[in-house]
Amino acid sequence: MIEPSLQIGGGNWANKSDSLLGYHKDGANFYADELTFSRNSLGSYTDANGLIQSMPYNLLTYSEEFNNAAWTKSGATISANSTTAPNGTTTADKFTEDTSLSAHSIRQDYSTNAEVYTFSIYVKANGRNWVLLYNTTALYAKTFNLSTVQVGTASVGTSTAEINSIGDGWCRISITGTCTQAANAFRVYTLTSDTVSATYQGNGTDGVYIYGAQLNQGSTALPYFATTTRLNLARVDYKDNVNGSLLLEPQRTNLVTYSEQFDNAAWTKGNATITANATTSPDGTTNADNLSFFGGDLSKYISQTNTLNGTYSQSVYLKYNNQQWIQLFQFGDGSFYANFDVQNGTLGSYTGCTPSISSIGNGWYRCNIIFTSTTASQFVIWQINNGTSGRSTTSTPTGSVYAYGAQIEASSYPTSYIKSEGAATTRLADACVTTGLSDVIGTEFTLFFDGYQSIERLYSRYVVLKGVGSTYANFISIETNPTNKVAVNVNGGSSVFTAISQRTSGERLKMALRCKNNDFAFYINGVLIGSQASGSVPVTSTLYLGSYTDYTDNYNIINQMQIYDSAL
Repeated sequence: MIEPSLQIGGGNWANKSDSLLGYHKDGANFYADELTFSRNSLGSYTDANGLIQSMPYNLLTYSEEFNNAAWTKSGATISANSTTAPNGTTTADKFTEDTSLSAHSIRQDYSTNAEVYTFSIYVKANGRNWVLLYNTTALYAKTFNLSTVQVGTASVGTSTAEINSIGDGWCRISITGTCTQAANAFRVYTLTSDTVSATYQGNGTDGVYIYGAQLNQGSTALPYFATTTRLNLARVDYKDNVNGSLLLEPQRTNLVTYSEQFDNAAWTKGNATITANATTSPDGTTNADNLSFFGGDLSKYISQTNTLNGTYSQSVYLKYNNQQWIQLFQFGDGSFYANFDVQNGTLGSYTGCTPSISSIGNGWYRCNIIFTSTTASQFVIWQINNGTSGRSTTSTPTGSVYAYGAQIEASSYPTSYIKSEGAATTRLADACVTTGLSDVIGTEFTLFFDGYQSIERLYSRYVVLKGVGSTYANFISIETNPTNKVAVNVNGGSSVFTAISQRTSGERLKMALRCKNNDFAFYINGVLIGSQASGSVPVTSTLYLGSYTDYTDNYNIINQMQIYDSAL
């Protein structure tokens, strides 16, 4: 069997700091091929359990590098890579108390909102058996006995704790509590006994080994996710593919503020009350709000005003409680609205916009409208009687619905959720590139790509192979264009080979491009789209996956890509 000289995805996904790992096989052995990845901002994705997560969900930086300046040391020193970590590599650090009469700790600060967070770390005794986890801002703490693998009795404030042995003397310890202030200091102390009084005379030799610190939202320590600078990590999304798909999106800004906090004053209430953190949200934590409508007035709603000028996507996640019909209403220079049945996941009547509703599991639906506005407008979530009315026509109905994750973005389609708090929040564009591939993409190769027709019907490049020099000299691309066509372009300073096919928005595409001197062919889903028995293959050595610098609106969902160094 011919093995690809470069493979990406196909259920085999791996992240590394600032890199997405591809691979190639040599016999039975696998070898990593790194692709430089950048986004430099957080991004959301749907994990294998169907939950919306932040990438990465570990909110701490340098989670295995405690010698880094991101970790503040007090009465302690860190020796990097001192012993075998729980993952079998020599990457665990040594935490050693100094000789002072003081508290001996390391800490990292993080700006939270008023929600539940879990702080966890792997610890192994090295002269000290007692450890304290302490949020010194929110004032909650628990002690842990590494020798008996038990949570101690000493504590501060209200929190829960857990300790689990994972073998070879290692324990994973965690503490869960509500962060009541914006800035929180998460600390790890060594102790001599079961006490929250952390001051003692150090001896300069004792301490613990530490590895894998993590802070995540929710009441459970999620599976450990290693981080360095955190932001430049690719998103593998499992929403529509059990094997995962690489999600590559353009830059977008959520113009809504406090997108999950509908009780905040940024949201105007009309005959509506908000119960914060009333149920489990699409991210798996108890942070979805209940919107309860009441009273005799016909106007039962919550809203937020934004200044708009152009085409926008407005969305919110809704779940039925005892109110079946909800209207998304954009009030401004036009009354754009759509009615959504959040009990059954269907659309009612609508006007002036393009609506959609999609199930994301556990009774939640993402409801969306696309509209064009040129003035100050209001994002309105409105209670209505049925699926045909423009708004409530009687003062009688009362009811409630769960809500999470409101978003307005300048776009003709909804992208992944961008969480916001006190200001509009931007997710930067994804970019994935690797160079030095002349041995993989020479004058004879086959490129295979498995992904989806871009839903926005704008220019979007699936894959680009580029050589040295001007933009379109020595350039090979597979792309989509505004007329919903997929095209392949081979250019060596002038056009060498082209083929075009009309496709359907959102269609899954398995595309293969064969390149060899005087032998070009392009297939989609097993059907030959075009071929040519003349022309020379341009020299290329750089791969852009899912984007390219001169296309600002690239949007791609990629299942797999392979390159073979021969014409198949």
